Amino acid sequence: MIMARNIEAPIDYDREPRYSGKATPPAGGGTVQKSRPTQLKRARERARQEKQQQKTARRLEAKSRKSSDTSTAPEGEDPDIAGIVPGPQPSPWGDDEEIT
Repeated sequence: MIMARNIEAPIDYDREPRYSGKATPPAGGGTVQKSRPTQLKRARERARQEKQQQKTARRLEAKSRKSSDTSTAPEGEDPDIAGIVPGPQPSPWGDDEEIT
């Protein structure tokens, strides 16, 4: 009967360690510089907050403009048809003159 042995490869301590594609060896003896991505992230967050503040200001301005527009229409008159005169209307092209 043949028995299989679990044989491990000898460890070569002089060889450089292998790194997979996911992890890279730290450059310069173990110090990792993470300042640039952090600064970019902070800048994006700051820009997002400023944009949100601008949107809030625009919404408040539109709301106040909308509330002031309703006061111009007289009471009981539909604002969609306010100022429309019934009957025949003048031609918008100005071709009312008769050609002879």
